[in-house]
Amino acid sequence: MDGEASPRRSPEPVEPPAVHAESSKSASPRRPDADGEDANAPPTKRARPTRDRKAEDTTRSRRMFGNLLGTLQKFKDDDGKSRGSEAAKRREQTSARIAERLRSETTKQHAIAETERELKALKVAGESAVYVLKHKEIALEAQHSAMRTAARYLHTTADNRTPLFEVLIPAASLPLARGPGRGDKGLKALYFLPKVLLPHQEERLRAQAADADTAAADAGAALRTEKEEARAAAAANRERIAELGDKLHELKGKRGDDSSAPPREEPRDRERERERDEVFEVDVTAHGDEMEVEY
Repeated sequence: MDGEASPRRSPEPVEPPAVHAESSKSASPRRPDADGEDANAPPTKRARPTRDRKAEDTTRSRRMFGNLLGTLQKFKDDDGKSRGSEAAKRREQTSARIAERLRSETTKQHAIAETERELKALKVAGESAVYVLKHKEIALEAQHSAMRTAARYLHTTADNRTPLFEVLIPAASLPLARGPGRGDKGLKALYFLPKVLLPHQEERLRAQAADADTAAADAGAALRTEKEEARAAAAANRERIAELGDKLHELKGKRGDDSSAPPREEPRDRERERERDEVFEVDVTAHGDEMEVEY
């Protein structure tokens, strides 16, 4: 067998693959899918939506979009109203605070102005009292000296009472160099002193001297009474000035003013206070022909 050549076999006919595949497919059974459709079935084409369906979808989409826009606009309007109301409330609160502050500042300004006005009035009243008392003392001294001098002489008028023996205070309007006159004629009185005095002339001179002393004593007593009243008023004024100073300091401190520091006592004020005390301590008395001023 080895030496013999093997006979050649004729090739078996082979079917085409497509035919074999088709025969295998046709031979295998078809299985339905889960939906009951054949999975191996060729896909079917779906029918396209009609124009009415498209119009309905478009209308529904527009309606939903409009509702959404309306809801958003409503939220926006509500938010704007709430914010506007809150801003209005804040503005009202700010305006109320500003108005209250203005009223408070106005009240403080009025209180400060009124306090300063009262302080000024008290200081002016104290200075005026000192000025008046000084001038009254000077007038009393000058008038008493003039009366004592005129009482040593006789004059040509029949009336023994001269204008110098009348009211001494106020004395600024009385001319000290003017003596008794002769009535309506306007002639000046003549003062004389005889070398030898008659009894009635001596009596007249003694009466004139007594009248001068009495007038000076009455004027001195009135001045002392006025000084006592002025001293009491000055003490009350000092207490009131101290209270007003504290009140003014407190008001300016609350206002936050730079000038809220307590006012310093100026040298001029101390000088006026010392002069006021000196004036109140002066006492004018008359003894006989001489006038004494006691300090």
